[in-house]
Amino acid sequence: MTSGGAGKRAGRIGLAGVVTLGLLTQGGVHAQQTDNDFGSKLTLRFSERLIADDNLGLTAGNQPTSVYARTGLDLNFTTRTRTDRFSLRGGIDYDAGRLGNNGTEGRIESRNFGLTYRREIGDSEFEFISNYRRNRTSNRTEVDDLTGEDLIVNGGDVARWQNEFTLAIGQESTVGLILRGSRQDIEYDNNAVGGVDRTSQSLSLSVPVRVTPVAVITPFAGLSRSERDNAQEYTSENHYFGVSARLQAGEALTWNASIQHTDLDIRTTVAPGIRALRERKGVAANLGFNMARPNGTISGSVSTSVQTSGRQYNAFLRRELKLPRGSVGVQIGAGKSDTSDLSPLFGLDWTYDTRRAKFGATVRQQLTSDAGSESIVSVVSLKASGDLTETTSWSTEASYYDYDSQSAAVTDYRRLDLELGLTRDLTADWELTAGYRYRNIDRTGQARRSSNSVYVGLQREFSYRP
Repeated sequence: MTSGGAGKRAGRIGLAGVVTLGLLTQGGVHAQQTDNDFGSKLTLRFSERLIADDNLGLTAGNQPTSVYARTGLDLNFTTRTRTDRFSLRGGIDYDAGRLGNNGTEGRIESRNFGLTYRREIGDSEFEFISNYRRNRTSNRTEVDDLTGEDLIVNGGDVARWQNEFTLAIGQESTVGLILRGSRQDIEYDNNAVGGVDRTSQSLSLSVPVRVTPVAVITPFAGLSRSERDNAQEYTSENHYFGVSARLQAGEALTWNASIQHTDLDIRTTVAPGIRALRERKGVAANLGFNMARPNGTISGSVSTSVQTSGRQYNAFLRRELKLPRGSVGVQIGAGKSDTSDLSPLFGLDWTYDTRRAKFGATVRQQLTSDAGSESIVSVVSLKASGDLTETTSWSTEASYYDYDSQSAAVTDYRRLDLELGLTRDLTADWELTAGYRYRNIDRTGQARRSSNSVYVGLQREFSYRP
């Protein structure tokens, strides 16, 4: 496991901020806000829950029921002027009680910290976002954008730190400039069996040129690097350059196209002191369109790209419709690569609102490539919430995640989460909450694991404007 990364990250963050902020010290004022939007606001949220869980760590076999109290504290500070927006946020969950086989104890379940800074001057802007989260590996869900390396981890904690910035100059000018950079670190502690630390970073530069009022041509270039602290010491570097074009063909139709050259270097350790190099080079291209309709949009694209696992082909067609009380979006397509057969890819997004309730559904299947292996990821998510009375509300959420690896070396993974909740206003500030949660995990070659938990608690939110 790696350590000591926080200090190095802080240095990188500071350098990015100094370099890019210096470019925005001149210019006019971006005035699209009202005076009511300006100022500072501090929000503090407190919660206390009593929880009973029959398998807190989602481990195999019979486990004693955990009964414990979870104390949550979240802080959010925002401030806004005519040119700047800044937000600082953080939170912590602390568990105390009988925690499975560990007996009676207390521990930090999760902690998070983040900040966002945005500066707008004229037609230029700069934005920096930093987010850090550390939590138990058993608390993951499909929204964490997991890979095969994450899904087989048992026990312990995982920390994820992501930093990214965007600098855009002359967005309404004939010639502009967009600079983007990002870095993500994922680190497991020594108790996380099977955890693989990894780092990814990227930097890109594009120069949009408005050649006519309806056509924009954008040369671009970039590089990215990914490292994994596994037995193979996997490292990949990607250098690319190309050009994209956007054409407004009438009021309703927009065409997009791009072509780029990709140069991928992949290095792995095959024996002590011996590193192997694989190179993947080629041309990537994309052609797409977007058509506005009276009741929505129609869009589509065909593309080919060079990935660490080989060449990949994708095509899709999407239709979005506005409904009287919601919306629906349907996407169909197919994907194929050098290492996988042709697979159907699809997506569905649906929302529906009534006077007292809201409903939503998402269904998605996509082909992903990571560290030289490919997977078909399927996600189904259902959400609903509403009011029972003027003081009582309900919510429910169900999600299913299927990770089907196309490599025999990676474990397939399926997860089902179900949660039901009730909230009742006790006073103007205090709320009573109660609910039920079910989790089920199935990994290839391992016993199925599941847990049931119920909770009841109180929560309150305070807001203060200086």
